[in-house]
Amino acid sequence: MTVRGLATTDLLRVWEVGTALHPIDRALLLCAVAAPDAEPGALAALSLGERDARLLALRERTFGQRLDAVVNCEQCDAVLEISVTVDALRVAPPDVEPRVVFDDRELALRRLDSRDLAAVAAIADAASARDALIARGVVGEAGALSESEQAALARRLGELDPQADLVFDLTCSECAHRFSVPFDIAGFLWGEVSVEARRLLQEVAALARAFHWSEAEILAMSQKRRRTYLELADA
Repeated sequence: MTVRGLATTDLLRVWEVGTALHPIDRALLLCAVAAPDAEPGALAALSLGERDARLLALRERTFGQRLDAVVNCEQCDAVLEISVTVDALRVAPPDVEPRVVFDDRELALRRLDSRDLAAVAAIADAASARDALIARGVVGEAGALSESEQAALARRLGELDPQADLVFDLTCSECAHRFSVPFDIAGFLWGEVSVEARRLLQEVAALARAFHWSEAEILAMSQKRRRTYLELADA
C-alpha cells in the first residue's frame, strides 16, 4: 500500500469537492487522492479497516504522527484531551475465523466495506441501521436472530476488522467516570482537512491583498515562505 500526503492544491481540491459529499464518499475521495492509481470500485471494495489504514497513512503523511483530540465527559461534560500517535492506532491483521457458531447453526461472515455503509445510510433509525449492517456481514441468509446472537455477530465482525473498530477507553479527570468513545479516522481527518483548507484560503486572501499575487503563485510557495510574507505584510 503506497499512500502519499496531500499537497496544498490537493487539499483545497478535496475540501472543495468533498464538502458537498456524504461522509462515506468523502472518505473514499480522500483515499482516491492519496492513491491516484487505484480504481474507484476497488477503493469502495476495501474493508472498512483497510480503508481506515489508508486514511491513517494519509493523515500521517499530511499532518504528522501526533494526533490530538478533545472529548466531553458523558457524565459531567468536562473536556478531556486525547493525544496519541498514528502508530498507536494501527492494528495488526487479526487471526480470527470468519464465522460464528450458535447452538443450532454456523454462519460464515465477511468484513464490511463502504458499499455496506452506503446501503444502510438511508435508514433513519440507528438500531435498525445497525441490525441491517450486521446482516450484510453474513454470507448467505442469517435468518431470525435473537438479541444475544445479534450481539455475538457484532462482536465477531469487530474482531474480523479491528482497524475499523477503534475505541478510546477514558477516565474523566474531574468525576472519575469511565466511558468509551469510538474513534472515526475518516471524520477526524475530514475535520482537519476543513480547518487547514480555510487557513490556507485566509493566507491566500491576505497575501493577494498585500502583494497582488495569484492563488497559484501563493500556493506554490512553501509554508515557511507564506508565513514569512504574512509577517512582512503585517509589519
